[in-house]
Amino acid sequence: MRQSTFRSLFSLRAAIVVTVCVGFGPIGLVAGPGSGKPNRTGIAVLIAVVAIAASYVAISVGLSLAGADQRVDQDADRLSNRLDEQQLYRRWLHRSRWTRLIGGLSGILWWALGTVGRGNLLLLGSAGLAAGSLAAENHRFHRYAGERSARFETRRLGTYLGEFERVAMQVAGALAATSLLAALALDRGRRAAPWAAASAVVLGLCLFAQVRVVKRGRPAVSPRLTQADDRLRTLAINRGLAQPATSLALCLLAEAASALEPAVGIGERYVAMLLRLSVLVFLWRNRRLGLRPTSRSQIAVAPA
Repeated sequence: MRQSTFRSLFSLRAAIVVTVCVGFGPIGLVAGPGSGKPNRTGIAVLIAVVAIAASYVAISVGLSLAGADQRVDQDADRLSNRLDEQQLYRRWLHRSRWTRLIGGLSGILWWALGTVGRGNLLLLGSAGLAAGSLAAENHRFHRYAGERSARFETRRLGTYLGEFERVAMQVAGALAATSLLAALALDRGRRAAPWAAASAVVLGLCLFAQVRVVKRGRPAVSPRLTQADDRLRTLAINRGLAQPATSLALCLLAEAASALEPAVGIGERYVAMLLRLSVLVFLWRNRRLGLRPTSRSQIAVAPA
């Protein structure tokens, strides 16, 4: 009952916000006489629309911070129809999304307060998101006292890493190495070296965290729960680590390209713009860990 109530509240708020913004937003642009005088009616309507949208965002973020994310249950239900597996998925989804939200908000707050709105919002937001994703996978599991059993098996990163994430990390790594070499070879491009090096470090940390997830211990459980655990490792390695880290690496490479511009002069500004657009695509693709209504068939499960 409580879960359905939260779902109804979220759906109702979303419907109200969309209706107000789409239905009444244009009114604020055309309302009032077409003279050169200030359009008070239009300004009032636009202020009301912005206030409603801001309230919706604040309520949604507040409920997510409080742990009332109703989509966690929905996604867990889509990933499995068994209660024990749903509980496993629910714990990971809640922890991962909560830490990602905290990290992203920290980056935005640093941009707003630390740089007074003068910093790079995309870079700081991506850095916070990547840090939150990394923190989620460094979670220490509670070890119960008493006799324990474990599975002794060999697992490799290539078994879990998706093709898209593998290619994206390889391309980002090649760009980081190229940018670093170009920065070191050009006297006027030395300012790009720290950005390129930071991009390589981010990818290295991501690879280290992915290997830790692969090597993470697993108790001797049923084949069904083993398959669910493999699906969680696949989600963590690809959606939880690879995509946020690649987004941050591309952001850093965009800064490196901007720093190289006076030295090379071959359109680095356009390269930086293309890299930032790629970051936006990555972030949109990985929103809410990339889970969709058909996620159960989209997640490849590594063989046990």
